[in-house]
Amino acid sequence: MKLKTWLLLSYFIVMTLPLAVAYMLFAWISAYNNDQKVEEYFQNWTELQTITTVLEDPSLYQPNIERPQVERLSHPQVSIVLYNRDGLALYNSDPVNTSPSFALGEEELYENLYSLEQGYRTFSYKQPVLSGNEIIGFFEV
Repeated sequence: MKLKTWLLLSYFIVMTLPLAVAYMLFAWISAYNNDQKVEEYFQNWTELQTITTVLEDPSLYQPNIERPQVERLSHPQVSIVLYNRDGLALYNSDPVNTSPSFALGEEELYENLYSLEQGYRTFSYKQPVLSGNEIIGFFEV
């Protein structure tokens, strides 16, 4: 091969090699991030299942009662809101976020039920509480 061909080939390799390495690094970081998302999702899902077993008690959705079992579940990383069937907030573990008379509209109340939604820094989950075939209330974690 001529010297000119070798120079062009080496120039091409020197130019494309950093791009290929950058792409491989990006793909590796993206795959790692997706693995972390899956692991974090399942960790939060298992914690949510323990919280859900307590919150499915229909007696928690009566107005003006004490809820010590719900207060034990809430901490700075977990916020719990209990609504009656009309969307009126009965209990809120973080009173700074909403006022006691906070109510959800019917569309907001029935939207995203049974789905663990991932936000920027939080996960949120909403589920209705049933007694027989009747909705008693809703909870949001």
